[in-house]
Amino acid sequence: MPQLRAHIRRGAPRPAADLHPPAHLNAEAKRAFAEAVASRPGFFTTADSRLLCAYAIACAELRRMEIDPSAAATVTSYSRAVELMLKLARNLRLSPIARAEADQSATPPLFDVPTLHGDSASVIPPPWRAHATPTDSDTSALDS
Repeated sequence: MPQLRAHIRRGAPRPAADLHPPAHLNAEAKRAFAEAVASRPGFFTTADSRLLCAYAIACAELRRMEIDPSAAATVTSYSRAVELMLKLARNLRLSPIARAEADQSATPPLFDVPTLHGDSASVIPPPWRAHATPTDSDTSALDS
């Protein structure tokens, strides 16, 4: 809950509890919209709806071209549609790379990080301290 409060304090839109596909989308696009929203529960907001619609339409169009090859005028039109879908997926953080980047930003740091209380939350010692032996100056800080 504290994360949600911080989210609101920053002025960012709150994730939508139920984000449904708009009525103007066809059945294939509605399915792509619903799959995208379901893949990241609590992530999308109502402000993301138009971008999600564009992604869903691109997915539906690609599916149509795959089912009926004559729908794609040229190989170039198909490849451009694929590029558009991939760009939209990255912007919506639906691609594996974008999800990995988002997950890495949430992981704790590996090295010493000073906290508010002055102690350090170290998980792995930094490389320059990994094999260091304590010196007189290091042990004097521990004695006090």
